[in-house]
Parts: sequence; structure tokens; C-alpha cells
Amino acid sequence: MRNSRIDLVESASGHFYFYQHPIKQPEGVYLPSSTTILEVFPNKGLDFWKTNTSPAEIKDKQENGKRQGTKLHHCIELGSKGQTISKDGVTDAQIKMLGLSDRRLINYLREPLTDRELQALDGVENFARIFEPVTVKNEMIVVSTKVGYAGTCDWVGYLKNKKTGRYELWVLDWKISNTKSRSNELQVVSYKKALSEMYPENKALKRAKMGTVYFGMNKCHFSFSEVTDAPQAYRLFLLTKKLWHDANPKLPEFDTKSRESYSFNMNNQFKGNIINLE
Repeated sequence: MRNSRIDLVESASGHFYFYQHPIKQPEGVYLPSSTTILEVFPNKGLDFWKTNTSPAEIKDKQENGKRQGTKLHHCIELGSKGQTISKDGVTDAQIKMLGLSDRRLINYLREPLTDRELQALDGVENFARIFEPVTVKNEMIVVSTKVGYAGTCDWVGYLKNKKTGRYELWVLDWKISNTKSRSNELQVVSYKKALSEMYPENKALKRAKMGTVYFGMNKCHFSFSEVTDAPQAYRLFLLTKKLWHDANPKLPEFDTKSRESYSFNMNNQFKGNIINLE
């Protein structure tokens, strides 16, 4: 992956990644993101809401949710770097640490945190205190050239098992949401499968657990959902991918774009070997 080029590109049909490898894929290929593929996966609650909501309200809520989710992801990444997040917004020095160039995103990160974002970061603090996470990678782009998809894996690292006192390797996806979804399980499973394809010799990745952490729910402000049927979830993902291709037989037109007080420890230490995903 070191010699590869991977760019996030946007289209009216969703997120895609342009993947180019000097030997394996010299001409490059456009790969749909896991989230774009899973848009055709049935969601009764969401479908009912869309049916009974105006297009303008749907667009507004989706865009607002996307902005808040992106802000949460960047705050977690900063927390992994030892940064304290202020309720007044992300500082210019912290934005520089993230290496961002999108002016609209930068301006939004500078804004004070909304009540929803504050609750989510309460949840991050509680999650970090309970599981004492050790971060290996944040916001890692993963690619499956065999199946033909890509995505951005939110977090790979170790969580402490309170029953055994030992650390276990996890692949996690963060959500700022009050609603659990089966499609989220398919999403994180697809990320782990892509990681295993990228690092076929890494036995630890094959044994890694998977889950989704929903921030903003209940009194703890987070809910942790483990994937317990990974083989079936991946089969459903592959079926959904076939449905997506049937509905999208041709590639869309692309507009190329660059991807771009709370304190929580995401880099604890433990005795044992840590995988290297460089």
C-alpha cells in the first residue's frame, strides 16, 4: 500500500475511491465505498422516516448529521494524539495537526460544539475510561481489490477486556447516532475483510473482533455493539454489493476532492506485541 495512490472522490451516486498501484493497478480504478454500497441495504426505520419526511428536511438532517459525525471523528483522532478538546471548538493548532485543507470543514471544526456533539464526547470519555484503548490506526483507508470496494476504517486498536484483564484487538466504527443498524455491522465487517486482504500475513488481524460504538445514547452517552456473526454479515454485504451494481451499472461522473474541554486517552499501554499496520 505504500506505493499506492488512494483518493476520495465524490459523485451524485455517493463516495468512491480512486485506487492506483504502479504494478497491480497501474491505470487506476474507481471503487465504491462500503457506505455507498450499503445505501441499498434495507433499513425499515430509516425508510419509514424518509417516506414521511420532506426532501428538504431529509437533506438538511443528513448534511447536519454528516458534519457532526465528521467533527466527532476528528475530535477522537485528536484525542488519540493527546489533545484536549474544548467545547468552544477545535483550535487552529489542532487543525494543523490534522492536516486539513477543506475550508468548509475547517470552519465547522472551529465552531463551538453542539449539544449533540458534547454528549457524544461525553460518551468518548466514558468509553475510553472503561476500555482503556490503545490506538494502532485512526481514519485508515482500506481497499479490497479482489471484491472491489474501499472505505475509511475509523479505528484499529486494542481494548481491555474487563473480565480477563487482557487486551484484545478490535476494528471499530464510530457513529454519532441514537439508532443501531444492521448495515453498520456489515460496514465494519467489510473493513476488517479489506484489512485482512491488505495484510494477509498478519494473523492477529484475522482474530480481531469487530464492533460499532454509538455515541450520544443512554446515560453513559455511548452504546457498544459487537458483531457476533461476521461470516453471515459479510455474505449479506456481498449480496448488497451485487444489488448496488445492478442499480448502478455505469460509473457516475466524478468531482475530485481531497479528503480531509474534553480529554480522553486512546493510547494506553499494555504488555505484549502490538501489530504494525505501516
